[in-house]
Amino acid sequence: MESINLGVELDMHSTTFPIATPLPGTELREMALRGEYGMRILSDDWSRYSKQESTTLESDDLSLADRQRLQALAYEMILKKNLQEYRETRFKKV
Repeated sequence: MESINLGVELDMHSTTFPIATPLPGTELREMALRGEYGMRILSDDWSRYSKQESTTLESDDLSLADRQRLQALAYEMILKKNLQEYRETRFKKV
């Protein structure tokens, strides 16, 4: 929620909220394989590994379903803005 609230506060043109993906060779994957922070890998099916919609990782503190709900909430609260309108309103000449 802190990240979502910061995104709202910053009022940027575009913000992304990807779900962490334990890709091979990354420290995140090694940590999940060791079970650090209660993390666990849910699948080695590479078709489930994605930058935005990964369904491969969860932890004791935050289930995959909770991660997906938070991601959806973030995108509902912070809509991508029309770039031209954003520039005109954000960077008005004084």
